[in-house]
Amino acid sequence: MFFYQDMEGSSMKGNLLIVQREDRNMANNTVKNSIKEVAMKTKGWSIYKLAQELDLPQQTVYSWAWNKTQPNYKNLLRICHLLECSMEDIFEEAIRKKKFLH
Repeated sequence: MFFYQDMEGSSMKGNLLIVQREDRNMANNTVKNSIKEVAMKTKGWSIYKLAQELDLPQQTVYSWAWNKTQPNYKNLLRICHLLECSMEDIFEEAIRKKKFLH
């Protein structure tokens, strides 16, 4: 979903116009995270354990781990602190996987 201030054929929500874009190629270019892999590699933690340590609902962390949603910056920093890794570690693993698969 993209937000624009003005565009024809858009629907209005509040003061913003919302444009839904269906682009199958866009999904291939989305940066994915490797939270699940990094948690297991660095601490031997499951997603359930990471959710407990973050004091967040398990469903939220599972959603991040399976790339259905992405954590916000604050939570990404918390994850990196707990796992003693960098943001690059979380995203680099996913990028390496993608390169390997192509």
